[in-house]
Amino acid sequence: MSGVRRRVVAMVGLIALLACNGGTFAADASEAVTDDEGLVRREEALREQLKGLLEELDEVRERRRAAGHQESGPPVVKEHTTVSHPETAPEVVLHDVAVISDRVSRRPAGIAESSTTRSEHDSQPTRHLRESLESLPGIVTRQGFGGREVNISIRGSGAKNGGALRNVKLYEDGMSFTDPTGFSRTEIHDPWFLESVEVRRGPSSSLYDNYALGGMVHFRTRRGRDINGVETSLSGGSYGFHKEAVAVGKEYGNLDIALFSSYQREDGWREHSEYWISTVNLNVRYRIDDRQSLYVKAVNLDQDEKYAARLTPSQFQANPRQMGGTPTTNPVSLNSKLRDRLTLIGAVYERQIDANTTLTTEADYQVRDINQPVGTSITPSFKHYTDLRHTGRLFDLPLRSYVGFFANYSEQEGVNNVNLNDGRAS
Repeated sequence: MSGVRRRVVAMVGLIALLACNGGTFAADASEAVTDDEGLVRREEALREQLKGLLEELDEVRERRRAAGHQESGPPVVKEHTTVSHPETAPEVVLHDVAVISDRVSRRPAGIAESSTTRSEHDSQPTRHLRESLESLPGIVTRQGFGGREVNISIRGSGAKNGGALRNVKLYEDGMSFTDPTGFSRTEIHDPWFLESVEVRRGPSSSLYDNYALGGMVHFRTRRGRDINGVETSLSGGSYGFHKEAVAVGKEYGNLDIALFSSYQREDGWREHSEYWISTVNLNVRYRIDDRQSLYVKAVNLDQDEKYAARLTPSQFQANPRQMGGTPTTNPVSLNSKLRDRLTLIGAVYERQIDANTTLTTEADYQVRDINQPVGTSITPSFKHYTDLRHTGRLFDLPLRSYVGFFANYSEQEGVNNVNLNDGRAS
């Protein structure tokens, strides 16, 4: 009991001291409002008093601790846990993970390039390529002899060519569709098969070899992973137009396969201008490893077109939809028509040597079989390209190096018919 009384007396004395000091604090504060030196002295005195109070408080705590009293504080909860060790460590199978990134090539300065997207092709008809190319600047297209044939002019180059495309090089999925003579046909490219179209305007032979004087057009087809199953298309229109198409595609690991087929027929808006076209396009892509890839393509086109011949001004004013010619030399009696077969089989091998160097090898076999009343011709050809491309820097300037080798071979076998002027093209 004596210890308790001493503690109570000490606490009462502490409270009394604080009360007395509080009155002193108030008095001193009121006196020091106008005296800065008095404020400084008062601050020092208060610090000394606070120091004494803290020392006395520590002394009281030490006495309580010596008497066996515990200080009040938050309760502590202790939990005993047992750690179980497994007898055998579980086996974890780690699979190989390959991180593949598509290279992004910067477009060379000074070359105008435009491209279309898949959404544009979805919202357009698929009769021929005019719908796919007319949205690009600097491109002028016009209907050819018939069917799906379209002549392409880039900045005026190739505007006067008819029946074929020259001075503009055509590619599909990185493979050249221009034969060794510079001859290209646009009807072999079905617009329903396409994912996008890229056009480079202006001279591009430094990047795409011969016959790219006017520019380059690159058609890209859809991949098997984009189709992922079976797609069908059925369309129709005026003048007896109808088209049926099917696409089958799938991706199996490193293998991507896409097969397209279409049949197109139309009576034509003029007399004696009906045609039909059948197209098959097979694409096989195989990724050998992270640095190597192989691409195989096979395309075949069969078409049968009839020509309506040109009209005189008087015939056009009388009936612009009639066929041309005279009653004795009209296209029907002359059997003005075209029966063509275009076939291409090729492969492209690409190896990425390092981050800035790529080796590409292409080889393809192409056959052009043309049959007309004036004659027939068959033109087989073979093309081979091997090029090494490197992107780097020369001092502080960007440098793009290109070293290539190509070997082309083409031969033509044909028969020219001498047609008699008997009105029957004998």
